[in-house]
Amino acid sequence: MAGTNQFLPFATGSGANALTVAQYQALAARQGGFVAGIAKSIEVNTSLRQASTIAAMIGQFIADLSGNDANDDGNIAVLERRFRDALLASLTADAGNSLVHYGLDISTTANLLNVQTVVPAVPSLAEGMLFEIVPLRTVTGSSAIVLGTNAAVSLFRRNGTPVVAGDIVAGVPFLGIYFGGAIRMLGLAASEIGTITTTVISNLRIVGGTLEPYATPGTFSLTLPAGTPFSVEECRGAGGGGGGADSTGAAGSGGAGGARLVGIYLAITDVTLAITVGSGGLGGVGGTTPGSGTAGGTTFIVVSSGTVQRKNGLTVTTGQTLCASTGGGGGAPGSAASPQPNTAGAGGTSSGGDVNDSGDGGGFPIIVGTNNRLGGLGGPSPGSGGSPSANAVAQGNSSSSPGVGGNGSSANAPGGFGAPGRVLIRH
Repeated sequence: MAGTNQFLPFATGSGANALTVAQYQALAARQGGFVAGIAKSIEVNTSLRQASTIAAMIGQFIADLSGNDANDDGNIAVLERRFRDALLASLTADAGNSLVHYGLDISTTANLLNVQTVVPAVPSLAEGMLFEIVPLRTVTGSSAIVLGTNAAVSLFRRNGTPVVAGDIVAGVPFLGIYFGGAIRMLGLAASEIGTITTTVISNLRIVGGTLEPYATPGTFSLTLPAGTPFSVEECRGAGGGGGGADSTGAAGSGGAGGARLVGIYLAITDVTLAITVGSGGLGGVGGTTPGSGTAGGTTFIVVSSGTVQRKNGLTVTTGQTLCASTGGGGGAPGSAASPQPNTAGAGGTSSGGDVNDSGDGGGFPIIVGTNNRLGGLGGPSPGSGGSPSANAVAQGNSSSSPGVGGNGSSANAPGGFGAPGRVLIRH
């Protein structure tokens, strides 16, 4: 039952002696107030009407919604309390439509969600009611839902068409609205997310942002929040070491270059990446029994936790490798038995990127006369620096450009070291 409102409006009757809105807006006294002298009744009446109308409206709100009286007795504390009661009553008066109802599916029947307990309760369904539902099982086709004691209603996508297989996934909450006699999903259905994200990420370009360089061999961690697009501007394998040589006038071949990839990705959830940078290959030993250079280490990125989507729409989850570039192979040694080896390190290969480039193979040695020889050059890595400068009758030169192989030896000395790999991530 409504209470009584004692706050009454002033000068609201037909033909009331008051200014029009335009006149009152232009009134000079409206800004500075009335000063000493005679105030015109029409101007005073307008000020009183504006204030009293608002007071009357608030008083009526209190009386109608709280059921208590709005008394003109100067008791501000009571009025404030009753105003709060009226506000609370207003917010909960139509809770069936204005609140999000929550429920867990307990269905034992395929494609029929059964939510017996809905909070707040829903004695009957009304247009505009919102529901957050946690399904027990993944739907495999057109489906319906029971909410509380109400009859089953159809489940539709946001565009008003029936849900299809995979739209609703077990354990993944979805939000829906009761509209047109059915529950219509709000937002993307689960089966739509991959397709649409693929379209978005395929056109994505990372401009600016933060560049994270990893150029020292080892494993590092990078955490990105859900929804973060990021580009691997470089994932480069290490260069292979050059082959060693003995004192017979032989020369070793060069180590090969590591592979390089480039890719754009999207963190679907909060993600932690483990980034491993490969070490450069060691040069083969020189001396009586010269050795081959060792291969450069593989540089790779693993999803330590979370889910990442590649540009092609495929997802990579916890424990899986996002992308990898192998290091270049080691160069062959030069010896009396093989003074000018015809094999060299093979270039590295890459996978998991949008662009996957292989490294170049190591170079072969050149013998000019009895004691004039050049070690095979280290193989380049795509987009990095070139081979080390040639070494004549000397230890193989090592590489300083990421992923490039070391030169073969051209003396009784070891081959050059390959350079480490590198990762550049922008987000």
